[in-house]
Amino acid sequence: MAEITFAERRNLEELFDMEAGYVLDFSNRTFENFVFEATHKRIYDERFSGLGTSKANRLRAFWEVESPTAVGALLNALIDYASELRPPTATTQSSRDKCIAIAKRLEASTITRSDPAPKPSKDFQSDFGEAPPDVPADYFEALCRRGFRLEKLLGQGLSGRVFQAKQSDLGRSTAIKFFDNKLSTRYPFSEPRRPIPALSRRDHRRLAKWVGFE
Repeated sequence: MAEITFAERRNLEELFDMEAGYVLDFSNRTFENFVFEATHKRIYDERFSGLGTSKANRLRAFWEVESPTAVGALLNALIDYASELRPPTATTQSSRDKCIAIAKRLEASTITRSDPAPKPSKDFQSDFGEAPPDVPADYFEALCRRGFRLEKLLGQGLSGRVFQAKQSDLGRSTAIKFFDNKLSTRYPFSEPRRPIPALSRRDHRRLAKWVGFE
């Protein structure tokens, strides 16, 4: 659950025109596609209907149900889109800046640990120590808790680096990509996610099977 105060909610809801149950100028279809592109979440899943079925209520439920990082990612995308629809003016810039600060705070949230994170495998420790260089420790530990064991670096490029990993509970090999944080200053936040919907529908022995996006 994302921690958003009452005053912060008012700022966000005003920016996104949520008073009448809508969200900006989205139709049901475009809203679903937008949320999926920004977070890889299906906004019309049943778990987002607890507060009602309007677009505004589903967005409010998303804030209640999803992780702070997912909420922050969606807020950033919505703020950018709202700015394209209505460029900020001298009177609205202050409210927009407050919304941007909310999104940044949530995206930067770290996972609260209730149990110690599993230790990396011996093979992984011998190559990288506690975590690979430039990979945030909380990301690494979160992967460990979810049953992923990073094994080796497969390659790297402009957008980030790809590691081979083992998903221990299913006993299968996976590939995990860490995107370079500098991408957010060069490309729209949604840019690295564009191939995801197409990739998730593919089933071929020479293509990686899509698992998820965090």
